Amino acid sequence: MAEGWRPKREADPRSNMLRRWLVGAWIVIGALLVLSGVWVMAESRPRALRYEENPGSRMAGMLTAQVNFDPSYLELSPGETVSVDIMIHNVTDLYGFELHLSFDPSVVQIVDRDPLKEGINVTPGDFITPDFVPVNACSNITGTIDLSVTQVAREPRSGEGILASITFMAVAPGDAAFHFESVLLSNQDGLEMESTQVDPSFLVLAVSPTAGPSPTASVTPSPSPTPTLTYTPTLGPSPTTAATPYYYLDPQVLELGPGEEGTVTIRTSHVEGLGGVEVYLLWDPSILEVVDADPSLNGVQLTPGDLFEGHNTFRPWHGNEADNATGRLSYVLSLVEASCLTGEWSVATITFRAVGSGTSSLTFGSETMMACGGLDLPIGWINGEVRVVTATSTPTTVPTQPLTPTATLEPTLPPPTVAPTLPPTPTCWDLIENGGFEGTSLLPWQVTGAAMRAEHRVHSGNYSLWLGGYNNANDSIAQTVTIPTGVISATVQYWWLLETTESDHPHDYLYVELHSPTGALLDTLQVIDDGRSPGVWLAESFDVSSWAGQTVKLVFRAETNADQFSSFFIDDVVLEVCASGPLPPPAKNFIYFPLTLKTWMPG
Repeated sequence: MAEGWRPKREADPRSNMLRRWLVGAWIVIGALLVLSGVWVMAESRPRALRYEENPGSRMAGMLTAQVNFDPSYLELSPGETVSVDIMIHNVTDLYGFELHLSFDPSVVQIVDRDPLKEGINVTPGDFITPDFVPVNACSNITGTIDLSVTQVAREPRSGEGILASITFMAVAPGDAAFHFESVLLSNQDGLEMESTQVDPSFLVLAVSPTAGPSPTASVTPSPSPTPTLTYTPTLGPSPTTAATPYYYLDPQVLELGPGEEGTVTIRTSHVEGLGGVEVYLLWDPSILEVVDADPSLNGVQLTPGDLFEGHNTFRPWHGNEADNATGRLSYVLSLVEASCLTGEWSVATITFRAVGSGTSSLTFGSETMMACGGLDLPIGWINGEVRVVTATSTPTTVPTQPLTPTATLEPTLPPPTVAPTLPPTPTCWDLIENGGFEGTSLLPWQVTGAAMRAEHRVHSGNYSLWLGGYNNANDSIAQTVTIPTGVISATVQYWWLLETTESDHPHDYLYVELHSPTGALLDTLQVIDDGRSPGVWLAESFDVSSWAGQTVKLVFRAETNADQFSSFFIDDVVLEVCASGPLPPPAKNFIYFPLTLKTWMPG
């Protein structure tokens, strides 16, 4: 399940604040005299806000890396084959990348560029040396392209160049609908770098084009259709299904000059049967502050939108407030009526004032949409940002209308296919069972405390492991394995994500340890505290080959203090062992863990 989905709540201490307030609202209708008591009893555990650390504000006027196709516009006839390049421009210190694209497989089909490799592949470019390519896979059934490339022990690259080359064949009339689902750029330290993407327009015509040259020569773009400049959200899923409601920002990218003010409106897509909303947004308070919309009231207020306008509503005391000290705001509103509403609305409008320079992410926290009766609706959201620059005197926004290409674009012919020399492949297998926590339970993991599965924060699949999330937590899971004698490598690999409400650090910790079967501590692989980068999945890899021939227990353990709290999420746990000879693997099938670029960063 994609990140940003709310979990199906069961009876556990991680209660939903909006649900408590909405239930309180219904109690207002039925029992006004006992309302205050219900509110007091409902305040159990606060919720952790999901937010993303800004890895360093960009200086005003700095260019953002852009990823696009070359050529970006083609008209093809059924049966024609063409090669295109995915380019990157204006990048600084790039070390690795991940590309995830979609296309319409009924219109075009990807041509395999390396028949010697399994599946359908694209060709990595020469801008980043493809020392390690953990993922290179295309599907002509689902219409997806996934590519991950990183360098090893080389200097990072700056400027522009080719990330990958794709060859496809036109099979039927229509729009190929190539779209960047997500792009991850990383520097040598594994920190994510910002980028914008331009989707191409590749059309397959019912007849051969009569105007302009063929796709193998220079192509002059026609005025329509044209590629659209899109901003890639840093967190939260981009909605891909029209029936799934989501929150978004209008505009998604706002530019301000120093000291200037500009507005951003939180909006919803079309929602069926909405009964309440709970929205949190986070920003960098050193760059932006929220201007109070109603100085007559205590605190800093937002301007309410047209949400539930003309209907009876209930708002808790914290339902419209912004905190400029921490860079967080909350907006909560629910219907106090027997029926829910259907439509799309503006939730609230925020007026930002630039107080610093650089770029501040506008990151949604733990959002909720609710139907009548307090049930959660499945949702997504799209984050945004505000850029404080010196080159503008009035607030402007990044263009959201299609941009017309003006240059003559020449496609690059595919390079000749050269059969690579393949190194010997070792026999590898995974000792961990249920490392993705996808079964009906956490078995065979041994569980202590309140460790549980989570649906709302996953790296892959439908579930992850959730440790902590409340005060004085002491949660852990453990699995006992025997590392065979004679293996040439043994590696523990996993992904983790942090959410925290702590305002200073560190107070809460996640420990990754090896224990003996009797529980004695053998080795501490990693200690993660609440001061680490929140809201981002990060991969880890540790060599445990020194324990070959022994039985060990892999333990993930979280501890939180009594004031505020943190949540630690774990996913895709693997203990991969490899042998060069005929060492027999265990009875279970080998599960390959696709290491992505951050796992292999030096240091």
